[in-house]
Parts: sequence; C-alpha cells; structure tokens
Amino acid sequence: ISYYQAHVDYENKKYDAALRVFLSLESDAGFKKVVPFYIAEIYYLQGKYDEAIRYAEPLIAQSKGERSIDMSRIVGDSYFQKKDYTKASAYYQVIFDLSKKIRREDYYHMGYCRYMSKDYAKSAELLSQVTSGDDAMAQNAYYHLADCYLKMNDKKRARVAFEAASRFDYDKKISEDASFNCLKLSYELGFSPFNEIINSFLAFIEKYHDSPNIDQAYDFLGKAFVTSKNYKQALQSMEKIKSKNQTVYKAMQRLAYYRGVELYIDQQYDE
Repeated sequence: ISYYQAHVDYENKKYDAALRVFLSLESDAGFKKVVPFYIAEIYYLQGKYDEAIRYAEPLIAQSKGERSIDMSRIVGDSYFQKKDYTKASAYYQVIFDLSKKIRREDYYHMGYCRYMSKDYAKSAELLSQVTSGDDAMAQNAYYHLADCYLKMNDKKRARVAFEAASRFDYDKKISEDASFNCLKLSYELGFSPFNEIINSFLAFIEKYHDSPNIDQAYDFLGKAFVTSKNYKQALQSMEKIKSKNQTVYKAMQRLAYYRGVELYIDQQYDE
C-alpha cells in the first residue's frame, strides 16, 4: 500500500511525500530493485543533482534498454546542470549508442557540450538537428549554431543562423544580440544594398537603444552612411536618432564634412 501511495504521489508531482516512502522501501526485498529508479528521478526533478548522480550512476550498468537510457539521461542532465560538460557528454554518448531514436533534447545537450569543448564542427552538426521547433530550444540552438559557423569562419551560414535566432522572441537577449550580429555580418558581406543596411541599423537602434551593442551599431551605421555616399540622407537620418552619444556626433561631423565637399564641388556655396 505504501508503494502504491508513493507512486500516486509521484504521478501527482508530490515529490517530497513520494521520496520519503521510496527511501523507506530501499531495503524491502519486494521493492529494492524498483524504487532506486524513482529516487534518482525525484532527486533530479528536485534539482538535487549530486544525489541524482549518486543514485542513477550505478543503475546504468544494472539495467537494460530504456531504463539504462533513462538513467544515463538523468546523470548526463545532472552533470549538464552542474556545467560539467565533459562528463555530461560521456553519458549523452551512451544515450546516442543505445537509443533507436534520439530525442531532440539530447541532440541539443550533446551539441552544447561539444560547443563548450570547442568542437564547433561536431556541435554544428548536432545543433542543426534541433532547429525545426518553434520554441526557446530552437532559438538557443540557432544562436549557438551561428557562433559555431563564425568560429569556423563561415560568415554566410552564421548570418543566416543569427537571422533565424533573431526572429524568435523567447529570449530577449538572444533576439537582440542575434539581430545585431546578423546586421553586422550583412554589412561585412555586402549582403544587402547600403540603404537597406542603413535602415536596418536605424531600426535596431530605435528598438534596442539600451543594448550593450549600441555603440558598435552606431559605428557601423556611420561607416554604412559614408560608404553609401548619400551624405544628405545620412545626416537627415542621424538627426532622427534620439539618444546621440559621442560616437554619433563623430560620425555626423565626418558626414557633414563630406556633404560640405560634395556641395562645394557642385558650386552650391551658400549651402
């Protein structure tokens, strides 16, 4: 009766109550082969990762099939939460070796572990399996996938991945940073006409005026204006920036000079 009540509490997410009973049944001949699995999972769900590892680790070798996979996942995820990515990846590899079908979460966790160990090619291969969803995991996967491509000096793919990450709204910081990096790479690669890039940077500045990337955005905006050689429009656009800083005024000074030279050549001396 105690076991079945504990199982009901477990199903109803009353983990403290369930854990007390399961721990009391550890030495019971009828249940000692079953309750450790519950105990390991409850400790993981409670965020008690050291206890989860201590219980689940021995069970991996003692069990077969799905139970071995489940215990490997608990240990791997626990090490992942503890930011021990080297140990975590070893247990995710067990999951990859034993599973007939790999979960999307396992691809993400393994991909992130490879990212943290600077194996960017393998990380990109794994994270690309995660991007099909419409959730925070997909956004995070796109964002780190983009950085993998950057580390491999593949700026075109990095720009595409950053653009994809920026479209999600689950993590505002990722959306902002991905937007900036997409614009930066578009500028560096000459991906769009300069007028489009200029408008995109202006929109970014307007939307993310408190961004840690704001000074760099102003700097790229100034460079894009100079490159476009449309000094009149450039000055008019920069006048619209609400929060001007020293970088903006420096760019405006440079643009004003070029606009003055342009008008002088056209003999528009009064202007």
